Parts: sequence; C-alpha cells; structure tokens
Amino acid sequence: MFSIQPRFYFDSDAPDGNFLGLSFDNYRYNYSVPGIIGSANNFKQNGADKSEYDNISDFMVHFGRQTIYDKLTFEYTTSIGLRNVSGKRYAAGTNGTSNTILESTSTIQQSILNFNFGIKAGYHF
Repeated sequence: MFSIQPRFYFDSDAPDGNFLGLSFDNYRYNYSVPGIIGSANNFKQNGADKSEYDNISDFMVHFGRQTIYDKLTFEYTTSIGLRNVSGKRYAAGTNGTSNTILESTSTIQQSILNFNFGIKAGYHF
C-alpha cells in the first residue's frame, strides 16, 4: 500500500486548519483459495492453492480540518473520487456434457464513484 496526499491549507498555516487535498492511494491484496479436485458429481474444494489478487486505486479530492492541541492532533475529512478495482479470480465448473471439472482464471475490472469520511487522532511528543 502507498498513499500520496498533497494539501493546500487555505485559512491558516499548515498543518493546522481547514485544507483541500488530492490523493492517490494504491492497495494490493494477495490471497489464495483451495482448488477443486474430483469429478462434477463428487468434488471437494481442498486441492492445491490457487493465487488470487485485487488491485485497488483511489483518486480522491478531500476537504477537511486538522486541529493541533498541546499533545493531541485531530483530523476530520470528507472526500469524493474514483475507485478502480482490478483483479484475478480462480474459476471452476463443468463442461456440461461430461463429468469433467474445468479450471481457469477470470479477471475483474470495475470503476466506481467513491465516498469517504474519516476521523484521525494522534499523540505527539
């Protein structure tokens, strides 16, 4: 995961006060599922592990406020943007005419509108 978020503080000196920010966040989730073994009439999902993943990228516009106290910092944000999701999935099925299980992978690709509300609290020395 990595995130980049430049900010513009428009009513006070940074990093205290109201801000407008742009962000790019990128996440990758790797995981696996057990494969199918057996026949279409008698199968188990305990075969060799099949790798899957999700890549998620967010492009967001943030409006928020950060307040710095003596030892604490609070931040409130609301944001809107675009989320792109792509990934690979294990797929299994039958060919319809025999008892044979067919295995493959499928890909996903999706872009959706993304809303976010956030609250952060920090302690500083």
